[in-house]
Amino acid sequence: MSESSPKLVINHTLLCLKAYHKQLGHQGTVYYISDVVSEVDTYEVKFIITQVVINGVISYVLNENKIRELFGVQHQTLQEYREGSNKLPF
Repeated sequence: MSESSPKLVINHTLLCLKAYHKQLGHQGTVYYISDVVSEVDTYEVKFIITQVVINGVISYVLNENKIRELFGVQHQTLQEYREGSNKLPF
């Protein structure tokens, strides 16, 4: 991660999918960082990203490099998105 890269913060960082991905969805799909976990054998830190859908949530685990490859980190925070969106039921 370069020093100019935005920090990934739990329940704060909003992510926008850069391009279509067969599991993650269409370009522009919004996720947020919902938790951080550590691999038991390697201690590698991984992030849980979550998309809110009508029936609940969909979550995936990715490392930071994969997040930065697949997603754009948004300037808008999760809280700002929640307050300005009628789409999110949380």
